[in-house]
Amino acid sequence: MSLKAYTNRYSLMFRCTGVVILFLSQFLQSNAQTVNLKNAVIQVSSNIPLPMRETAEMVLSEEIYKRTNLPIKKTAVWPKAGTPTIALILSSDLELNGRP
Repeated sequence: MSLKAYTNRYSLMFRCTGVVILFLSQFLQSNAQTVNLKNAVIQVSSNIPLPMRETAEMVLSEEIYKRTNLPIKKTAVWPKAGTPTIALILSSDLELNGRP
C-alpha cells in the first residue's frame, strides 16, 4: 500500500471519529446527564470505506466495553424508540439506513 493511500484511509477515519467525538462532547456538555448504554447499538454507514468501517466499529465497541463492561451490538436496522444508538456516518451522508 502506498503512503498516500495509507494516509488518505486513516485521514478519513480520524475525520469520522472527530465528528462522533464532537457530537458526543456537545451532547454530554449541554445535557450533563448520564447516558445508559446498557441496550445501546451501533449503526455504521455503508459509505465508509472498508476496512475503516469495520475497524471504527470494532475499536469503539471495544473501548465502550473496556470502560463500562457493556457489550455494544452492531445493527443494520433502527431500534425501537428510546434505545441509545451510536451512528458512524460520513459528513456527506444524507441518511443512515433509511432515516435522515
